[in-house]
Amino acid sequence: MSSRKNNSGGGFLIGLLLFMVGVAGALLSGLTALIVWLSSWLGVTMAALVVSLLFMLIALLSYALSLHGTIKRIGKQFETVSYVADLIESGYDWVRGKTALALRVVEQLLDRLVPPTT
Repeated sequence: MSSRKNNSGGGFLIGLLLFMVGVAGALLSGLTALIVWLSSWLGVTMAALVVSLLFMLIALLSYALSLHGTIKRIGKQFETVSYVADLIESGYDWVRGKTALALRVVEQLLDRLVPPTT
């Protein structure tokens, strides 16, 4: 009998976390180098402005290419849910109205059939 160690994937998660930390460090280093390089040409303020605009452009492109369709689809699903909720509410109001009418009829019949006791 061989005893095997149960691998829960913890090594993978640690490796993934270290990879993400490394990528974040590389991005920050690259961003710093870009600002320093641009500041030698444009000045610190303009370099920071150019880099900020670059990231704003990247954010807009990522929204336009990937998130916009998803947000639109979620909006359509919300409209469908809202429409169904309105239908259910109107059906409930109809049933409530018919039930109230039936209860009034039953009350009137009972009042005629059973005389009040005093």
